[in-house]
Amino acid sequence: MRKNRKNVKMEYIELVNSEGPILIAYKKEGRFIIVDEDRENVEVLSEENMFDWIEGKLPIKDTRERIWSYPSISEGMKVDRDELIDFIGSKYEIDRGGLRDKLESLATFDPDWKEVLASCCDILEQNPRLIRRKS
Repeated sequence: MRKNRKNVKMEYIELVNSEGPILIAYKKEGRFIIVDEDRENVEVLSEENMFDWIEGKLPIKDTRERIWSYPSISEGMKVDRDELIDFIGSKYEIDRGGLRDKLESLATFDPDWKEVLASCCDILEQNPRLIRRKS
């Protein structure tokens, strides 16, 4: 937790870090203020916009004209995806066994249904907006 200039505590997370933070998201009243390494505000995003960024649909441009898209940032530089989703305020977990049981009880599947189910779970995990619930 870090304090802003008005001495008010704001929750934050480092979105991109390479030998120091490059992009930081501050959470305030349901909005996310994105600040770059030069301490300049570059974006104010909603929860929906944050999920767009995670999914690569909304790039963030910093004051040095660099474009940041979560999927294209190297693993060593970006915040862990689940940690970021927790920071946004949404929690999700796919109960693959429960989903399989539910689907089996509702329909008859061809022999390849397990592969289809696994693909659906993969899609859901890559697109948390489809499964998240408000916390």
